[in-house]
Amino acid sequence: MDEGRFDQPVRVFAEKRGNIADTVTTTVQAADILLHRWPGDPGARKHLAARKACIAVLEGLKEARAARLAFEAAAKEADILAPSITPISKSEGPPLWRSGRRQRLKRDQ
Repeated sequence: MDEGRFDQPVRVFAEKRGNIADTVTTTVQAADILLHRWPGDPGARKHLAARKACIAVLEGLKEARAARLAFEAAAKEADILAPSITPISKSEGPPLWRSGRRQRLKRDQ
C-alpha cells in the first residue's frame, strides 16, 4: 500500500501534550490522526472532507497532495494547525561572527 507521502509536512497539535506538535508526512499518518486522535469536532465539514480525501489517496484514486490540502484545511478549521518550520536559506550568507566583520550596534554609532 502506498502511504501517500506529502510534498511538505503538516504540523498539528493533535493531543493535549503541551506545546508538542505532530509532524505529519504521509496520508496514513493524517488518516490515523483524523480517525483516532482528532481533538476537534469529528462531524465538522472539513474534517469529513479530509477523511474522504485520505481514503481516496489510499485507494489510489487521488494524489497525496489532495489529502495534504484537505488535512491542512481541517486542522485550520479545528484550530490545531501548528506553525511550519521554515529552514534558513543558504543565500543569507554566513553569520557576521564568521565573516570577520563586526556589526556595529546602534548605541556605538
